[in-house]
Amino acid sequence: MPNSDGHHEDLPNYKYMITKPYIDHWKDLPLEQFKKEVFHLQRRIFGLSQKGNRNQMHRLQKLLLSSFAARCVAVQKVTEINLGRNTAGIDGEKKLTDPQKLQLAHRLDVHQDILPVRRVRIPKPGKSEQRPLGIPAMKDRALQALIALALEPEWEARFTPGMHGFRKGHSTHDAIDIIRASIQFSPKWVLDADIQKFFDRVDHKALLAKIDTFTTLEQALRRILKSGCLEGEVMSPTIEGTPQGGPLSPLLANIALCGLETDLIEYFQQGVTRNAKRPERMPVLVMYADDFVVLHKDRNIITECREYISAWLVNMGLTIHPDKTRITHTLDLETGSAGFSFLGHRIQQFHTGKYAVKAAFKQVFTRISPAPEAQARVYQRIATVIDKMLCGSPNRSTGRQAEEVLIPQLNSIIRGWSNHFRHCNAKHSFSRLDNQVWFKLWKALRRRHKKRGRQWTVQQFLKMSDGKWRFNCPSCKDSQEQLVMRLFAETQIFQHMQLRKGKSFFDGDWAYWGTRRGNYPSIPLELTRLLQKQHGKCHRCHSMFTRHDKLHVCTEWVDVRDKKKPVQRLEHQACDSNSDA
Repeated sequence: MPNSDGHHEDLPNYKYMITKPYIDHWKDLPLEQFKKEVFHLQRRIFGLSQKGNRNQMHRLQKLLLSSFAARCVAVQKVTEINLGRNTAGIDGEKKLTDPQKLQLAHRLDVHQDILPVRRVRIPKPGKSEQRPLGIPAMKDRALQALIALALEPEWEARFTPGMHGFRKGHSTHDAIDIIRASIQFSPKWVLDADIQKFFDRVDHKALLAKIDTFTTLEQALRRILKSGCLEGEVMSPTIEGTPQGGPLSPLLANIALCGLETDLIEYFQQGVTRNAKRPERMPVLVMYADDFVVLHKDRNIITECREYISAWLVNMGLTIHPDKTRITHTLDLETGSAGFSFLGHRIQQFHTGKYAVKAAFKQVFTRISPAPEAQARVYQRIATVIDKMLCGSPNRSTGRQAEEVLIPQLNSIIRGWSNHFRHCNAKHSFSRLDNQVWFKLWKALRRRHKKRGRQWTVQQFLKMSDGKWRFNCPSCKDSQEQLVMRLFAETQIFQHMQLRKGKSFFDGDWAYWGTRRGNYPSIPLELTRLLQKQHGKCHRCHSMFTRHDKLHVCTEWVDVRDKKKPVQRLEHQACDSNSDA
């Protein structure tokens, strides 16, 4: 693995992996070095899992579980990084201080007893039903994160390409890209399915038999699954299901569904179909946790896939949700409505004319846009913030006006939502949301300033920019940086870079993942930023970097506004030597 100078690193320093250093303060711990050492072990576990060398793999997993470096990484994840760090379990611990974090890292043990989880029910977005969450105690969360560090690389080598939920390097956009590539040249029938109460009904015995690990880890997993839950003052045992809300729950869910895609393809490759014919093409299965779709041009194949998947899920104690599962078509209207919604996107195809302006294949145009439900949720969220801020009094606690607090909040919501959907046909949706937010803001401003005229409201709160009215803060007009509300339509639409086939986050290809993500644990952050800025290409020869290349960072002086400024460039070491010669 090359470092910032392009040379390959030696094996990591295991002094933190075997013994606990005498460090009295949490901030003095070399956490970045710990992450590199843990990631190096994870890469080795991943390689041994690919080769099927279980004995060596279990030996490295035991080393990782007993290492002080991995314990510190797990504690940092649950106390500083995870969003649920401020939510307490039944022990009441949250927002740990630095001495408490260090103490937790020292006493974390795989053999420790597990406390029951605290049951909390939260409403599902846009629905009347509630989602049950199980919040473990802080020490149990740290143990789950530690176990996930050991199990994740082993199972990452076994996961199929159609699984995208809760995997490093995978996202919802990768799942949408597979669907787009599958239907772009030929419309398909779709099985749009959902697993009923996925996290609450996984069979413990079948799950542990599938994991099939060494005794110490299996006993720890059994204690986590059988820990019980406390809802109010009622204590109940957990006979089935994984505690949704813990760091280990997403990985266990993926393990439960691992093998479904492989078994489905093998079933059809054997030609065991109702019409006794082998299908011309295998069905395409795309999964994201408990949501999945199956694509094929033959409806009979889709119907048979539904029956096969239902029978396969029974072995894990799961069933398909009857109300949320349907068979539809991406183009034809035989089922009453064409298209389907998946992961917040609306996917549908349309017939185009012979001389259509839009890019189409075989006179069929594929449109993937934000789902109406997703648009309604983000508008409702923005409307709630506007009503709360503009319909109340000024923020007396900070002495700032409501607009000065409102605009940063709205910009954060708009930027996050629009960046998530910028890889699809979202321009029309962005413009529609801008219009809705505009009218909501105008009504709120008129309601807040009833005694003022329309012209005064425009002069105070609105600003014309690029032919569009923008909401701004009147108290910041004299400052150099004015607060102006962002528009959805400002977000540029561009195609998502599809995940390369066969790639895994633990394969050690620093050149690919550094370019794709902008960060990779085994190389410095400055190097990954240069890789992403240069799109993974050498500055001189413009060829793609590979994991075996030796790199060189050079500094060039560039004219910027009549001033010389240094700019760093990344290039092959051979290109640099040729240029010096």
